[in-house]
Amino acid sequence: MIIGQNPGNEEDKLGKPLIGASGKWLDRILKAICHTREEVYITNTVKCLTPDNRLPEAGEIATCAYWLIKEVKAVNPVLVIPIGAVAMQAVLCTPPDARITEHAGKIAKSPVTLFKDRTIFPLLHPQTLAYNKSRNYEPYCEHVANLFQLLIDLEILEAEREDWREGFRF
Repeated sequence: MIIGQNPGNEEDKLGKPLIGASGKWLDRILKAICHTREEVYITNTVKCLTPDNRLPEAGEIATCAYWLIKEVKAVNPVLVIPIGAVAMQAVLCTPPDARITEHAGKIAKSPVTLFKDRTIFPLLHPQTLAYNKSRNYEPYCEHVANLFQLLIDLEILEAEREDWREGFRF
């Protein structure tokens, strides 16, 4: 299960999460870990476009928590990948000023009962690649390699650690 922050204009119009420039990068990331959108449940922390497409606020996250909880219970994922700070803060119950860079690319534990027995693996939001590839590409590659290894360790994938590079070349 991948959890984003909230829909942007395009996503809100079409009712699909992560389909714009960030979605193209997400598709590449999924390909690198031998998956497609159809094989992964993708949702958002906040379910609607925020005013001026700003980051969701705590009250908006709390309001939409009901639906996220229902989705997690229905999907029952072994692995939860919050992408971006907003999703990470909701899943890990970190303070609003917690930085995704401190948690991205590593296994995390959540104090939230819903996520307590699940493997949590935060990633930087793919928009960091869409808007600043030169600065974020190498760290993101390392995070994807770590995710690929985690999928092998969880026996979700049967592959060698370096196989992820085939899908992430572009």
